Amino acid sequence: MLHYFRPKDEPGIQVLLNTTSFSLAQLGERERGGETTSDFPELWQRLDVPVLQVILSGGGLAQWQQEWRGLSPRDVAMNVALPEVDGRIISRAVSFKAVQGWNAALETEVLNYQPVDDRIQFVADLAANWAKLRQESIGDRKVALILANYPTRNGRLANGVGLDTPASCVEILNALQQAGYHVEDIPKNDDELIRRLTAGITNDPETKGMNPVAQTLSIAAYQAWFDTLPKTVKTQVCQRWGTAQDSFALPEGIAARIAGIQLGNIFVGIQPSRGYDTDPALNYHAPDLEPTHDYLAFYQWLRSDFGTHAIVHVGKHGNLEWLPGKSVALSEDCYPEVAFGAIPHLYPFIVNDPGEGSQAKRRSQAVINPRSIPVSSNSRSHDSLDSARESQSGSSSYGRRCRSCPIYTRRPNRTDHQRRSLLV
Repeated sequence: MLHYFRPKDEPGIQVLLNTTSFSLAQLGERERGGETTSDFPELWQRLDVPVLQVILSGGGLAQWQQEWRGLSPRDVAMNVALPEVDGRIISRAVSFKAVQGWNAALETEVLNYQPVDDRIQFVADLAANWAKLRQESIGDRKVALILANYPTRNGRLANGVGLDTPASCVEILNALQQAGYHVEDIPKNDDELIRRLTAGITNDPETKGMNPVAQTLSIAAYQAWFDTLPKTVKTQVCQRWGTAQDSFALPEGIAARIAGIQLGNIFVGIQPSRGYDTDPALNYHAPDLEPTHDYLAFYQWLRSDFGTHAIVHVGKHGNLEWLPGKSVALSEDCYPEVAFGAIPHLYPFIVNDPGEGSQAKRRSQAVINPRSIPVSSNSRSHDSLDSARESQSGSSSYGRRCRSCPIYTRRPNRTDHQRRSLLV
């Protein structure tokens, strides 16, 4: 099979689409030929290409259309959870069981698979975009690094659970430049990165309208794309947030404001809020909160104007994977797909939260790159306070008690080497 996929005198495959259920891997190690070897499929390792899991559902089309969970527990186990053991990228369900006819001899209904055209098209687009990413020369690849921002204050910009996200972002930029990506004017450190991001527009309502806008998406371009969306989506967004013209009103014209900085072929962006900042009653994880026009315009700008080949959400976690829609096997009406599209998606995610990581993997076709939890360290005061405390007598007992409390530190846990392995 390896010779078929990688012939000697012809180019090998760029992407593999897999429609079989279960997993090829077995967890752990076993004896093979007298030697202990890993059970991760050797085929996947030697092919070294993205493997998309294409789901052939054992359920009916009507059931899938009506239910928010997307797939039955049996389908999830066979076609999602077990294939994830192989590291496959979860795509979409492209067919469902339907009654073909009646077999009189067997006195039973005969079932076959009923394809769904738009789901097949999505998987084809996703596979084509992964192939395009691989075939594009490294110097011409465009990558967007997206930083979470919740709550929507500048003091919470680039927050990631157990991760020094700003410092990690700078390390990723340096690693990409060393790998041959066209990266310009890299911030010297994490503080400079945050200063440059907050010098422009952000999600913080206290600075709204005060900072310059570096990039915009015109109302004409946005409306042309918005008009192609399913009728249900357009109705729900406009009922919740009004028209795009109202949302994009600026003194100098009507356009969507895009938060972030361009560094050559790399864009470092601030993920927009879902709209919860405009209504305190709305929740970050609300399953029925449609995204705003500004939110949709942000990701459309990445695709249409910036021309990104891949998107990296840096650190747990953003809000894309919590948009309304099915839990798995999304439809064209599900908002993670509406907003994100069929773009290669990379997501460094803390390893001790597989539940929320699964949301991103299954709802936004993410390649989850697990990173370890932060190392433990003894707690202590800030340096200046620590020096003052140590210079005074009678405070040593407090210092010993304070230092005995282990806390999680953030700074050591960076992901530059992980991003390099995925993007190079």
